[in-house]
Amino acid sequence: MTHASTVVKGLNILGMVTADRIVSRLTSVHSPKEPEGHIIAEDSRFEGLKIAGEDVKVILRHDLLVKCKTFGDLTKGIAGDKKSGKIGALDEDRQVAICSLVEKIETKLKGVDAKQHLIDVKNFGKIFLAEIFAEPGTKTLTMLRLELGSPHVANITAGETTTNGRPYPPVPSGN
Repeated sequence: MTHASTVVKGLNILGMVTADRIVSRLTSVHSPKEPEGHIIAEDSRFEGLKIAGEDVKVILRHDLLVKCKTFGDLTKGIAGDKKSGKIGALDEDRQVAICSLVEKIETKLKGVDAKQHLIDVKNFGKIFLAEIFAEPGTKTLTMLRLELGSPHVANITAGETTTNGRPYPPVPSGN
């Protein structure tokens, strides 16, 4: 079993995006009998998230990775999903996918698209929440990703964790 955590306290990005605490946590359980470990994101969360001074409550689907044990399960399980968390990008040839743990975003802000795990803030930029970058045996959880527009052109990530789940190779018999 492997645990990987990132905790961001007192986040402040240009006074526009603030959070008391962001927790990104991945746990990988490996079995020598399985080609991939089972990676889950339980206990990942946003605390006191505000954008443009407005409270933002993000409800995450922790059960998404609990139910989808492998990369194949994940792509099959949510490719046709009508709920949020839908695959944002999938390249089957390279075996990579991007999806989100976002179930729901509660806020008074305009520009919210829970299905795309996105808040588009006029004259600031795009804010993506709880993204999973997945490939066979590895998952990366990025709790906050920003694509800032003019005048502060930048790409920013905060609260990112990666873990893999490949078990050690078996010891040859007779040793």
